[in-house]
Amino acid sequence: MSTDNTRPKQSGKGWHGDGKGHAEAGRKGGNAVSADRDHMAEIGRKGGHAVASKHGKDHMAEIGRKGGNSKSGKDRDENA
Repeated sequence: MSTDNTRPKQSGKGWHGDGKGHAEAGRKGGNAVSADRDHMAEIGRKGGHAVASKHGKDHMAEIGRKGGNSKSGKDRDENA
């Protein structure tokens, strides 16, 4: 592959200037990754451990109570 930087760049190549196309590609990729529930669970576990080690047990207890008392938390339990 040539690394000739003297030639003008061609427009209309790749994702440059195509925000909608770029967003759609990201959406498709995100949906494909999130379909792997085991992978998503592992990501969540890693994030939870990172937050717990940074902020401690008291913080985790507090955010757990807030989540349990939230309207969306109640809806989630009822729909489970």
